[in-house]
Amino acid sequence: MKRWNPNLPEEIVPFSVADMEFKNAPEIVEGLKKYIDSTILGYTMPKKSYLEAVCGWMKKRHNWEINSKWIVVSPGVVMDMSV
Repeated sequence: MKRWNPNLPEEIVPFSVADMEFKNAPEIVEGLKKYIDSTILGYTMPKKSYLEAVCGWMKKRHNWEINSKWIVVSPGVVMDMSV
């Protein structure tokens, strides 16, 4: 950001790194520690509860009933766009 706007005041934090400028809440840190201690990190498949949550969200927010079998799982947008 400074490269494109070198006269930017020091107290301005660019959005591109703003989330890294703040200390995490202790509740979040403890929750992450608990999760990391009890799960496998990597490209795992979603659980049934996740798929149900997506279907519920679509119904609640968009009044659209979807079947969980319609949901395509992907490790990321970049991967999807490259296919």
